[in-house]
Amino acid sequence: MSGRSEGMTRGAGWWSRRGFWPVLAGAALVVAACGGGAATATPSNVFLEEVLAESAQAMAQVTALRYSLVNEGGETPLPAGLGMRSARGTMVQPDRMTAEVKATVAGFFVEIQVINVGGQTFMTNPLTGDWQVFDEALAPLALFDPAVGVQSILKELSDASLDGQETVQGVPSHRIVGRLTAEALRFIAGSYAEGSVLRAELFIGAEDLMLREVRLEGRLVEGEPEGITHILTFSDFNEPFVIEPPI
Repeated sequence: MSGRSEGMTRGAGWWSRRGFWPVLAGAALVVAACGGGAATATPSNVFLEEVLAESAQAMAQVTALRYSLVNEGGETPLPAGLGMRSARGTMVQPDRMTAEVKATVAGFFVEIQVINVGGQTFMTNPLTGDWQVFDEALAPLALFDPAVGVQSILKELSDASLDGQETVQGVPSHRIVGRLTAEALRFIAGSYAEGSVLRAELFIGAEDLMLREVRLEGRLVEGEPEGITHILTFSDFNEPFVIEPPI
């Protein structure tokens, strides 16, 4: 997966904590292994909490980004009989969004363009390709909001644990595993499967703390098949994207 090195610079306090906690966590585990009392991995838990909190703060400062959402093993039902396979686009704070949606409708494959500016939704007609203004019945196609979604993911992740590092988009990243409720992820499709809990893998840049990839295993909404996986990526942070009404 290719990517660019973007993000925000951190202060000296972050770097010192970043170096301190892993060392302290390792020392605690060594003491425990040597029978040196009731040592626990609490320092690593504190480090994990700091990574999530600092990532939420860093991502809250992002003014623009590129996103991609890909489904593996099924489609996500949307209004108007659409079955979404993938979506990608750009977002500019506070209220501009583009989306290129690949979906099926009545068994036929379609590609749809969506632009949302100031709460007004424009979408191409799947048959003619002409731009039209749509009402709120199709709003979930345009109201996918990465800014809201990122904060939900980082703040509502439960049973979280660090699971090493991987290189994502060319950037060494913390791999964090945990669980997220479908309700916390309702920003993706505008609804959610009641009671569904998804396994989540988060990849956060080890240095810039940008959330670059999220893998979600499980059903987001009713009608999705069991075993579906949703892969959400973020990149091109703070690039000067220009989003204007198409008509």
